[in-house]
Amino acid sequence: MKNWLWLSLALVVTGCGQQNGAEPQKKPEIKAAVKVGTDASKIGTDTYQFISVVDSLPTAGTPDPTQFEQLIFQPSRQLLIRWALEVKGTDSVVGDEYTICKVALVSLNSWARAVLEQQSIAKSKQQVYENQKNLCEKVVNGG
Repeated sequence: MKNWLWLSLALVVTGCGQQNGAEPQKKPEIKAAVKVGTDASKIGTDTYQFISVVDSLPTAGTPDPTQFEQLIFQPSRQLLIRWALEVKGTDSVVGDEYTICKVALVSLNSWARAVLEQQSIAKSKQQVYENQKNLCEKVVNGG
């Protein structure tokens, strides 16, 4: 009886993933995860380059929600995801000056949303953003 049970189990296991003689399903490709590090200089530089290009949009006349979404908000989300994935947030080394660039990115988003929603505090959010962008620029340019 035991042998019969083992034989049945072996046949069931062998047949897994195959239906009516069809080829077994291909396994999904497993990719290596991004190595988390403590060097925020690359992503900090990328962030500074991005905010330098798009920060004129909130002051360029009547805000276009679609343009803001495509040119500011979506790329910002991607950069913030990179910050989360590529830089280990719990390491004390990350408390370096490059993280001000991440803060400037968040401030840019906040300012752009305030402009888009025509909030009265948009001007003060712009000032906060510009201060943080200047700090980011000093870090990126080694000043």
